[in-house]
Amino acid sequence: MRDLCSGKAVNLYCPLTGAPLALGTESSLDPIIDEALLILDDLALRGGILCQCGHGEMDVEPYPDRLELVCKSCGGRLTIPTADEKDLADLARVERIMVDQQRLFPKE
Repeated sequence: MRDLCSGKAVNLYCPLTGAPLALGTESSLDPIIDEALLILDDLALRGGILCQCGHGEMDVEPYPDRLELVCKSCGGRLTIPTADEKDLADLARVERIMVDQQRLFPKE
């Protein structure tokens, strides 16, 4: 399985049924989380998500009010708030994300 933030587009499928995998039914997806994941995916495809350790492979842990980026190499973490439209607008303006030890996403 390839990582979400590896810089390559990835489709995930159930190994038993072949069904496409997602975060839930379309009606149950939080539109802010869904849009934040799309923004992060686009940023990753452009090489805009890296860790200070030099690696760019990340796990994404979704929560109701935030996303956690976790470096697969060193465990560095970054919390990205996704509680409301303002958080989404802040994320949309970002051109590059650098993950280091756990910290909050910088807001202007």
